[in-house]
Amino acid sequence: VRVPDELKPATEDFAKFYWDVRRGNYMLAKPAKPAEAKKGTFGWLVEQYYNSPEFAKLNKEYTQVERRRQLNELTAKIGDLPAVITPKTIRDRVKTRRIEGKGGSRARKFLAALRDVYRFALDSDLVRTDPTVGIRAPKLKTPGFHSWTLAECLAYEKRHPLGTMARTAYAIGLYTLARRSDAVLIGPRQVQGNV
Repeated sequence: VRVPDELKPATEDFAKFYWDVRRGNYMLAKPAKPAEAKKGTFGWLVEQYYNSPEFAKLNKEYTQVERRRQLNELTAKIGDLPAVITPKTIRDRVKTRRIEGKGGSRARKFLAALRDVYRFALDSDLVRTDPTVGIRAPKLKTPGFHSWTLAECLAYEKRHPLGTMARTAYAIGLYTLARRSDAVLIGPRQVQGNV
């Protein structure tokens, strides 16, 4: 149970809350239904996107959660502004997220979420322009992936003997050079004879 922000540690109210939760006497309040955004605002546009088939097609566990997080954060700040926000506002938000994220990943996810909203809005005739056009996502600064040394491969093989799931996955990756999306499809159906 999340502790409400207004409760400060080492206070009587905090102690009462803590013991109510421990004893099972605390009932979670149902979240208040957010007020509907005024038509034509950015908040309204995001609501339309959430109710769209395009949003419904996204992975519910990961992509939808990430999109909601990005868009709700922005809606809380500028939800009452007109639906088409300025490219300058978007650039400023991308820059802020790049600095906060220290690598550009957060900024890229934010921009991808906004682009999807405006693509949906254009296709649905809710807006006439896409303010994300021409805004470049920051390049990711990563050192890349470490290639295993022979010693690391031998250590893995020693830890995971033949016949284990881990060893099979390792062998498929190492010996077939299949990309991940193809490697997960390899199974008994692909065995022909002894190959």
